[in-house]
Amino acid sequence: MPASPATPRPIRRTSIATNVALQTLAGLMLLGVVNYLSFRHFRRWDLTRDRQFTLSPQSQNFLQSLRGRTEVVAVFPKGSDEEKEIRALLEEYKRAARPRVVVDFLDLNREPSRRLELEKKFALNITQHGLIVSKQAAPPKDRTAANAAAPTAPTAPTAPTNAANATSLPAPAAPADAPPARRTRFVPAEQIFTYDTDGPQRRLIEFRGEDLLTSAVIGVNQKSPPVVYVLTGNIGNLPAARAPGGQTITAENVLWDMAAKQDAHVRTLGLTGLAEIPADAAALVSIRPGLDFTQREIEMIEQWWTARRGAGLLFLLDPEADLPRLGGFLARYGVRPRPDRVLKVLTTAQGTRKELEVPAAFNPLSPVTAPLGGTAVTFPEQSQTLRLEEDSRVLRAGALEVTPLVLARPDYWGETRPEDPAPRRDPADTGEPDPLVLAASVERGGQQDQRLSAASSRLIAVGNAALIDPDRETLRVNPVAYDFVSSSLSWLLNREELIGIASRRRPGYNLDLAPGHTAKVLGLCLGLLPAAVLTLLLAVWSARRA
Repeated sequence: MPASPATPRPIRRTSIATNVALQTLAGLMLLGVVNYLSFRHFRRWDLTRDRQFTLSPQSQNFLQSLRGRTEVVAVFPKGSDEEKEIRALLEEYKRAARPRVVVDFLDLNREPSRRLELEKKFALNITQHGLIVSKQAAPPKDRTAANAAAPTAPTAPTAPTNAANATSLPAPAAPADAPPARRTRFVPAEQIFTYDTDGPQRRLIEFRGEDLLTSAVIGVNQKSPPVVYVLTGNIGNLPAARAPGGQTITAENVLWDMAAKQDAHVRTLGLTGLAEIPADAAALVSIRPGLDFTQREIEMIEQWWTARRGAGLLFLLDPEADLPRLGGFLARYGVRPRPDRVLKVLTTAQGTRKELEVPAAFNPLSPVTAPLGGTAVTFPEQSQTLRLEEDSRVLRAGALEVTPLVLARPDYWGETRPEDPAPRRDPADTGEPDPLVLAASVERGGQQDQRLSAASSRLIAVGNAALIDPDRETLRVNPVAYDFVSSSLSWLLNREELIGIASRRRPGYNLDLAPGHTAKVLGLCLGLLPAAVLTLLLAVWSARRA
């Protein structure tokens, strides 16, 4: 007898639906957890050769130490190349300082109403592209403090003035119910971007967004900017380059621009007739001194440097000048300028000639030059060597630390008779086995523990006076030399957070193809590669049909 057919089991639709719903819910929960973790805990890699899209450790450390809220408004046309560069930079700032830095964007042509709103908020007349950096100051504790706090508007650098003759008017008193003062800085676009206009197309060759933005953030978060005085009483003739528009560019202008980008004030100062160094001086700079200081001036500088906490001195020495009193002052603190010239002799078909431009390397162990890495620098014109007393008993007693900053290449030597037409290295010259030191630093009262923030008195001497002289043809200073002097100035002002934030240079790459090569590339990209892909697709389709 045939077996009776099995009774079909009923489909449990409710169980299946419940199972599917639970699996879907579990999948959605898992997806949410993965998205949450990837949003909160992620890692980014900058695979560019020079880490173009990564903030320097100095900027990151400073941003993480910020207090309060700092606002940054990028005023650039939407979609422009400049806006894309600035947006990428500000994204890094937001990641490093969140939520202490608030970022916004403004297009002058498309958002006229927001422009008026921001002009009223920041007390600015926004007419050009750039970056606005602002912070609301803390409210004063009493009416006296309220009257003393006047809003600070951003000011463009003007010509230096002599502090001995400068006068200032008292700021008008603010009303008792006035809102807290707002500190604002504006960084114009022409300082951020440098373009090469010689070629057929305008090409970005330098981007200074990070160092200028960090300097502006420091400026709005400090109570008052430091003041740098340029000593002019014994200054030599500064070489000048004249721009096509008639503007004269000198080393003093370069220093002025450098300090303005660090949110510092630069003023000129003549020591003749002064009783003491101004109390607001944070650093003194002497560029190419042609005449020696008087004994009274040396005593005034030394008294100020040893008595004031955080005082800075920068000397760009002229090898051709006779400076016995200045040399004696430097020697007392471990840096003795030598009466020589750094050179080497080259033999050519026309005879022998002296090479005075000196290729040099930075000391990777110094906080001033370590962030510059293995970048090479060339000292132009003439240079002299510096003898360092690193282990002197006097230095140890005065808690002084002497460090070389720049060393010349070993095939150069310090010639004591540079007037000879064909000098030769002899025992009287300086060189191997001793390294040729072209720049050195002295720190007095420094702290070995980096967590301690006590300001120290600092000094830098450079055996070359032409580092920041503008070139007559390019009307510019060597970018590496500019970064070195800028880092030196930051170190003298006890602003380690700005050291090593160098400009981002964008090298250009040209691929020159002949017309025949161009036709082959077009044929490969527009013909051969698409045909190969189409053939592969047809083969797969034919195999699946079979």
